[in-house]
Amino acid sequence: MVNLVVSPEQINDRKFQAHILKWLKAVANLTKKSDATVNENWLSDIGQALLENLPSWVFSRQSCNFVASKHTFFPSFKEMMEDLKDWADLEDRRKTELKIEHQEAIKNAADFPQPVRNWVASYVKHSGSNWKYDDAQSPNLQEQEARDKRFQKLMKAQCPEAYEYLFPREAKENIHTFEERIAQQKIEWADEKSISKTIEEIKNLPSLLLQGENIKFLKTGVSKYAPHLIDWVDQEFPTPYAPQKEEKKQGFFA
Repeated sequence: MVNLVVSPEQINDRKFQAHILKWLKAVANLTKKSDATVNENWLSDIGQALLENLPSWVFSRQSCNFVASKHTFFPSFKEMMEDLKDWADLEDRRKTELKIEHQEAIKNAADFPQPVRNWVASYVKHSGSNWKYDDAQSPNLQEQEARDKRFQKLMKAQCPEAYEYLFPREAKENIHTFEERIAQQKIEWADEKSISKTIEEIKNLPSLLLQGENIKFLKTGVSKYAPHLIDWVDQEFPTPYAPQKEEKKQGFFA
């Protein structure tokens, strides 16, 4: 049985109270109910009871769908507790299996070039820690999802080999040829808005090693396609840098 320890801080956390209420409304929207019974005051009482008994990570979109799928009508507090504990057990097993998969992913990536291995290792490390960087405690669910999406998006743009290795199904759904990727990169490296966004994404990367690699990629692209903007990039990242020919051979900037 998974350990469902409740943090004392979450019980009086207004932000999480609002999250629980939103979660309960989503369950209500997915089940039949009597409007006279399922009102906000009633949901608030259930929400307070839930957050006193279960940790914050239990209340996700996936657990919402799981609970709602078990009932035709809006469940009672007792039913909800039982369902959420069942879901937590399933999720704990899934995370254990995912951890094993991640360890295998790092092992099987040994033959990839170093930049690809760095991306894979960094993703595995931070996804396994719920995207906790320098936080005193794990970030809330919304922030975890946001950090995961930001990391995946940047990885897909900067190291598609690592993205395709970690997410083969998703990569197949949005296949771009090498020429299409290069054409898109040329547009992004010449656009101030895209450059500004990339700068912020690089600053938010949890790994200094990945930050360094992405700074090199950014400076290479801007130097080639928007040289008039390189001073701006150098101000943001004053680290000494010399473009390397072998990176061009790998096809990041054709």
